[in-house]
Amino acid sequence: MKKKAIHLLTALGICGLLFQAGGCGTAKGVYKAVAQKVSFSDNTELRKRVLLLPVMDQQGVGEAKSAELTKSLAANLEKDPNLVVTIQEQPLATTVKVRSPKFGILIDPDLAQKAEEMGMNVLVTCVLNRYEVIDHGPGLWPLNKIPVWPFTGKSMEVEISTVVNALDITNGTLFLTNLERFRMKIPEEELDEEALFVKERESLSEEDLIASVPDERKEEALSEIFENQADAIVEKLREQSWAGRVLSAGPDKVIINAGRDVGLSEGSIFEVFSRGDSIRTASGRSLYLLGSKVGEIQAVKVMDRYSSAVPLNGASLEAGQVIREKR
Repeated sequence: MKKKAIHLLTALGICGLLFQAGGCGTAKGVYKAVAQKVSFSDNTELRKRVLLLPVMDQQGVGEAKSAELTKSLAANLEKDPNLVVTIQEQPLATTVKVRSPKFGILIDPDLAQKAEEMGMNVLVTCVLNRYEVIDHGPGLWPLNKIPVWPFTGKSMEVEISTVVNALDITNGTLFLTNLERFRMKIPEEELDEEALFVKERESLSEEDLIASVPDERKEEALSEIFENQADAIVEKLREQSWAGRVLSAGPDKVIINAGRDVGLSEGSIFEVFSRGDSIRTASGRSLYLLGSKVGEIQAVKVMDRYSSAVPLNGASLEAGQVIREKR
């Protein structure tokens, strides 16, 4: 009896120390709960068009499930009233290759070109990585006799993770690559049985261990992951100023890729910038820095996705130049 009491007191003492050291984790959870109650801040900028590609399924959950996950990510993004989200129903033709599940994908220039032709501001891709079994080992003897992790062995876990990439179409830069993951314990009854029968544990495949986690738990994990991914994208997009392009230009008329759908109204004035120096990427694509201001234009006729504008102060403009709303 005394021995059990000593074990219990030891466990409680270590738990207290770990709680004090890990207090920031609790604070983070409280912060998230409060933050969810705060509405999106009003933004006077034009809304950004986001093209979301179908989730790339490396786990093999199937086409229907992938479509469901894509819609889930879109729904979370649409909570921000400053975004106009479009799901690309069919995967775009691409030669993109996956480097590693942990680092997502390289965005093919063809995808960026297609998104630009569609008048998008941002291209978002998402990869559902293969589920993994994380085995932490048996712990360090003799400390593994203490019934508190990390001194004792930690249960094996199943990890679900996704990677999102967000590309600014206007300047061609990848401004976000974010990994979100969630780990779930493999059910204790499975581990107890394995502890008793070592040979049986050795015979269990990774697929068997993953399958032992209830589907409802996996669904909860995916829901939280995609909510967090949307939060990460929205946070980064709020740091990005709206930018568009001149689609065509004449001496008296300019067509720009902004319309009613992004909140543009007649009379809005834009600054126009030339292309700056070019930077050659590893893939061979040229990225152009923002050049000097070359003039201003004013929207005179606003349509759903495009608008016509007139040059101000006799500015000489051309297609491809970058525009930003004047403040």
